[in-house]
Amino acid sequence: MNLSGGKLPRPAPGEFRFVTKAVTIEPPGEGGKRRFKMIASSTVIDDGKDEIKLSALHDLEQAFRSGRNIFTDHNHTVDNVFGRTDAAQIMDSGLKDAKSGAPVYDLHIAGVVNEPNPRMIQLADSIDGGYVTFG
Repeated sequence: MNLSGGKLPRPAPGEFRFVTKAVTIEPPGEGGKRRFKMIASSTVIDDGKDEIKLSALHDLEQAFRSGRNIFTDHNHTVDNVFGRTDAAQIMDSGLKDAKSGAPVYDLHIAGVVNEPNPRMIQLADSIDGGYVTFG
């Protein structure tokens, strides 16, 4: 997931791109770890004219529940891991697709912030304090 904003290249066939403009940070809970929440994908037609189907969201939901790294950019190295997912749930957004009238479903994901990395603590603080926005 790209948390740094900017224009992204078109994905290869069969690839998914996860981009969100809304990341929230929760204060430490049980276990003393900070958590992030965001919408990973929705049943919409994206800018590349690819339709994200509900069946694809179900596959992604299972993947995110089992744990996926969330990166700050396209450099997928340990230094760029913002956090790791541990929860996912598909929810009806309450919106309807403008063209088809079909309900729009969102895949909400959550996980722990990579607090051993001071850059990720700083990013989480900036998000939580409203100092940075995405999109």
